[in-house]
Amino acid sequence: MNIPSLILAGVVSVTLGVTSADSAVKKRPCYKHTEATKVTKKQCIAAYKRSRQAWPKNPTEAEIKKRVGGYHWAKAARVANCETGGTRGASRYRGNLHWYPNGTYQGPLGMYRRTAAYGKRVTGYYSPDTWQEWVAVAVASHRITRGWSGWGCGGA
Repeated sequence: MNIPSLILAGVVSVTLGVTSADSAVKKRPCYKHTEATKVTKKQCIAAYKRSRQAWPKNPTEAEIKKRVGGYHWAKAARVANCETGGTRGASRYRGNLHWYPNGTYQGPLGMYRRTAAYGKRVTGYYSPDTWQEWVAVAVASHRITRGWSGWGCGGA
């Protein structure tokens, strides 16, 4: 190797070293937070940890939609409308949230009791009270229902 090649190799290795160090810093959560920001670093780290949980407690719609995806979110609304949409207390896109809570089929998606129990164990939402919790329970139970085919209105 000649001198210019060695110098070029040294420059490349130094450049790569700086780049990998910068990327390591950027991968840490909340590395940009300082005392001047509106969100404290402690709050940012708490939000980061929550975002890494499979099924967080008291989830927002955005959190569950992000976890299940837009397709399953929209599909759940169509299935709920088909399964329980004609019952009293149903909303146009989300079925009846409290449809037969102790019957054979439960919730706005009309889930079979044992299927719902499986999804509740997976997610930890043992008493789903909100639409987003029911969607999470339904999607978590896809392992045993083979997707949406476990519902009578799975083709909705």
